[in-house]
Amino acid sequence: MRIATWNIGGGFVSSNSDLEFDIENIGYFIRELKGINPDIVCFQEIHVSKENDQPKIIAKELGLGFVSTEIIADSHLKDGEQLSLSIVSKYPIISSKFRQLKNPNLQMIWRGKKALSHDKGFLEVQISYNKQNIRILCGHMVPFHKFHRNFLEDDFKQIRIQIEEIIREKNMPTIILADMNFEDTEKLIPRVFRQNYNSILSNIPTTPKNKILDKILISKEWICTNANICKGKADHYLCYADVKLSYKLHANNFTPPISTDPLSSTGTSPILTKSLMSNKVVPLRLCPTISSPFSYSNLIYFSYRVTDLLFAST
Repeated sequence: MRIATWNIGGGFVSSNSDLEFDIENIGYFIRELKGINPDIVCFQEIHVSKENDQPKIIAKELGLGFVSTEIIADSHLKDGEQLSLSIVSKYPIISSKFRQLKNPNLQMIWRGKKALSHDKGFLEVQISYNKQNIRILCGHMVPFHKFHRNFLEDDFKQIRIQIEEIIREKNMPTIILADMNFEDTEKLIPRVFRQNYNSILSNIPTTPKNKILDKILISKEWICTNANICKGKADHYLCYADVKLSYKLHANNFTPPISTDPLSSTGTSPILTKSLMSNKVVPLRLCPTISSPFSYSNLIYFSYRVTDLLFAST
């Protein structure tokens, strides 16, 4: 299954090297997405209005039949438009809800006018995939750095805890695709990583300004087989990954834990673990290396070979 995340900034691209995103061109985003042929795409800062429903336009062009959209705020990018989170999917969306985060109500001067921090949060959907339900969280966080604040400040501790609780509350296959507006998510939401979530593309810039803001996090049930970033003309890059479920659970609904043993610096040291449901020793499975090295925790994925577990195809 190919998943993707993209903050499309209202569908604007840059006409020059000064990174002024001043040309509205939804066709550019459609062409780029067609080039990777995704199954599920999460959008941040996508525009919705009576005359311009960008999620539905893109979904139709990509042949993706299921759309869930949450309007967040009036757009600061174009009058008459509303900024939204949206998920478009090849697979049926069976439920959807918005998980709003506390607004810190920050202020700044932007383009000569007073600007306030918008409401942010996660659009959470459950999708029917391979005869079971999976959870997708499409998120967008406040750009604290633009307000000359740090997301790690004590003033924003409750927001960080709220994010952790939303992600950790369900024990089911989960994928987070989000513009976190913060580079080091392991510092930001450490309890998520202690619950054996893994970050994909965690060391590669996702914006033309070389910031690592856009994130793909996967729960322990998933294996990453490929990941990439498509540089382009927008103020965020298109990020995508290929993932598959590492196993299907039978009626006992047992979820084995992930080992936290570290890899060597070369990533080649063998690591073995005993299956909880047999005495067999089973090697860990690693996600293939891409153009930038993963942290140790991002490489560890289980492949259980026991009678009670059945491998799932992509």
